[in-house]
Amino acid sequence: MGVTAAERSSVPVALVLADWARSIDGKSIPERVIKFASSQIASQIAAARATMTLPVGRKIVRAFGLPVQEDPKSAAYVLAALTMAADFDDTMYAGHVSHSTISVPLAYAATFQADGRTLLPAVVAANECAARITAAATLGPFRGQTAAHTHLAGSVAARMFLEQADAYLWASAWGIAFAAPPWTLDHPFFSGESKALLASTQVRAGLDACDAALGGLDGIIDIFEHPGGFLARYASVPLPEVISYGLGSLWHTETLSIKIYPGCAYIDSAVDCAVAIHHRLTLLDHTIEPAAIDKIVVESSAFTAGMDAKSAPYIDGPRTPLSALGFSVGYNVAVALTRGTLETADLAPESTSDPSVWELARKVHVKHDASLTWSALQATAPLGEALKQAGSAAIPWLMEMAGKMGDGANREMGDSTKKDVAGKMPSGGGTTENASGKPPGKMELAGIPASSSFGPPATSFQDATKRIGARVTVRFTDGHVEQEYRESAIGAIGPETRQSHEELARDKLLNTGVSSDDVSALLQMESLGAKDIQRLLRRLLQPA
Repeated sequence: MGVTAAERSSVPVALVLADWARSIDGKSIPERVIKFASSQIASQIAAARATMTLPVGRKIVRAFGLPVQEDPKSAAYVLAALTMAADFDDTMYAGHVSHSTISVPLAYAATFQADGRTLLPAVVAANECAARITAAATLGPFRGQTAAHTHLAGSVAARMFLEQADAYLWASAWGIAFAAPPWTLDHPFFSGESKALLASTQVRAGLDACDAALGGLDGIIDIFEHPGGFLARYASVPLPEVISYGLGSLWHTETLSIKIYPGCAYIDSAVDCAVAIHHRLTLLDHTIEPAAIDKIVVESSAFTAGMDAKSAPYIDGPRTPLSALGFSVGYNVAVALTRGTLETADLAPESTSDPSVWELARKVHVKHDASLTWSALQATAPLGEALKQAGSAAIPWLMEMAGKMGDGANREMGDSTKKDVAGKMPSGGGTTENASGKPPGKMELAGIPASSSFGPPATSFQDATKRIGARVTVRFTDGHVEQEYRESAIGAIGPETRQSHEELARDKLLNTGVSSDDVSALLQMESLGAKDIQRLLRRLLQPA
């Protein structure tokens, strides 16, 4: 339909986004962005393969079939469930978009006889739509995997791109899909195994919405910005303008962070530290037995400390649900420190029943470090760019979040005494006064300076960052102390990941038993024909 920049202010943002996304192709997408999409595909296939080795993965396959099957809607459902269940999925700004933006293009590849030059732009188009719509609501109650509405956006965009549908049909499908968006409940999210289907149900709903729109049903096309629409109900600080901001110059796909460990991304830097300490202690021939360790202190941002506190009621030794296990700083740091790695096998019952790991996990204490919170908030992901977009409108929401951080994150987790932060700075020491000589407010207690300024919105994501840092200190009973610090995790977007994302994705997939030839072919998908892609996917998406 060709929406000009001058017309965009009066056109529903869904139409603007769809009009742009449907028109992109390999020529209009920068090569660096295409390479990120290629790595994203490899990483998500690795996540699905790894999950199929776990009991939860076998249950998913028994219930719904393999991730390659004749019905593409069912195939997409299975793929999304497998990549969600073990928390081995990737992230970008904003959201865990890959459950829909990768699963749907791969599932529909045979239906549309898509070659690599079609599939990769389909992934990018879906990423850009899902990430932008998620970012518009990220200053609200749902982020990360709990933001399941992400997959209504991603599944519609991926399918409509492959259908070569016009912008109105895209927007209409979003209008139908977002008429009844999900509301994630914490209790079932952390307990049981229903979390595995959280993305899948929205993928299927999005694909049903596509069928409805293609069949002639009308959805409202101002679904995102209308006072009675999605953002007004889902976002504390609605940001409808980010949905169409920087189209063609601000590529969310290149904010991709690749997980090298299963579990929440907020634990990754602490696990990196524990792995490094393990290898150093091994070289020193120093014992890592629980009896030899007095205490392990993990200093972290409020993101990590708050997440650990939220999952704590569900941590019950070997009986801990898989959905909660990936959020436990204690368990995952204990595994990494003991074994020198953290793999999907460490989530299997034979590993989670190891009493020595749980004995060590009980010695892990999580403490909030205000400087790490501030560093995390200044990065692009998970919230920094939204705070820049919102400006002063974000302050009330940030103050509310800071209050919750002060009540929950600024405590020592994993310790039954759990000292309150009253009268203490979040880092555990120092004066109770700020630079003005007055007691700190809620924002300062959470690590956010009272006069916060996040700067202007980005005009490019070529220098995007995600800094969820950690400092791990291991104190031994013999007086020996080991300490390690990471500003951000391996695989988190930043200068190093921009250089190594393909290598990280390659290693992740190779570790699931895929041949090096198939990995190389997948990472060069752009040159593959439709039949070659179908044969490759059939090999890759079988149980290991």
